[in-house]
Amino acid sequence: MRFVSVASTKALNYLKTAITTSGHQFYDIPLVPQNTNLLNFIDLYEINNCDAVMLFGTWGSDFDKRQWHPTNNLRRQAWLNDLNTLIANYCKSINKPLIVMETSTLSRIRLLYSRNTHWKLLHPRYYRVGLNHWTYGMGKFCKENNSKRLEYLIRQFPGMKEQVLRHKWTNNKDGYILLLPGLENDPTSSMPVDQFVRKTVEDIKKITDRKICIKPHPFTSLDFSDLGVEIIDKERTIQDVSPEVYCCVIDSSTSIFEIITLGIPCITSTNSFGTPLKNTEINKIENLYYADEKEVKNWYIDMSHTEFTTDLLQHPNMITKWIIKGLLNG
Repeated sequence: MRFVSVASTKALNYLKTAITTSGHQFYDIPLVPQNTNLLNFIDLYEINNCDAVMLFGTWGSDFDKRQWHPTNNLRRQAWLNDLNTLIANYCKSINKPLIVMETSTLSRIRLLYSRNTHWKLLHPRYYRVGLNHWTYGMGKFCKENNSKRLEYLIRQFPGMKEQVLRHKWTNNKDGYILLLPGLENDPTSSMPVDQFVRKTVEDIKKITDRKICIKPHPFTSLDFSDLGVEIIDKERTIQDVSPEVYCCVIDSSTSIFEIITLGIPCITSTNSFGTPLKNTEINKIENLYYADEKEVKNWYIDMSHTEFTTDLLQHPNMITKWIIKGLLNG
């Protein structure tokens, strides 16, 4: 098979190694930020005639800081947003499979059992790999009928074993409802973050008189002080406030993994990885679904197949078993 990779990142380079060592071929379009000489006719030919295109990151944001401009906004994030949007839309128009890599998912729960404060500081590093990805929708991920991937993750931090394999809900039944908004330029949100927060607060107040709190994203510039709810200090972690919380409400944030592992039910959008845990309706906030131990364990197993360590990404089996059989032909 022949693959095309667009732009150069460490994560894509790992996959290129796997492609080469497995006997498959790839054509590299090594675009770098601020290079405006995009996509010549040879590049277009290769995209049209390959088996799948690979890229890294999200796309589709309409946030102003993610819109590239030749003089006013040269940020890499904006450049990548426009580039990925172009590639993703073109692949969709010709029905070309798009293999998308992003940052980690389930492995972020290691932060709960580590002294590190950011997932990038945890080793081994994990990356998400999916088909046609889940920006404004769900992507397809590589699922296997075993739990070895989850067991490997647990072995890294034995302290997480009990809660992952024998999950218990430990939420404060008399606690408050905590909103965890994402960052305003995150294209994976189902609606603009400020709109999501305001609508959610209004909807909750129609249903319950429980206290509502908002914990803003650490890097947000949005101000929610006019909503008449308590704002949690950005410096307090989810783990810090968890004993006070009845449930959380998010859109499609990867914080779902930490929330569930802390034993707190979470109402999500239907775009979220948490959808299988069956809490997607605000009007049921006082009648939450508490998935049993087996259901949560199966969810963890499914989620463990959304991401790969850097070692696995470079292994020939990554291409032959998971990408070709698991995604493209699965």
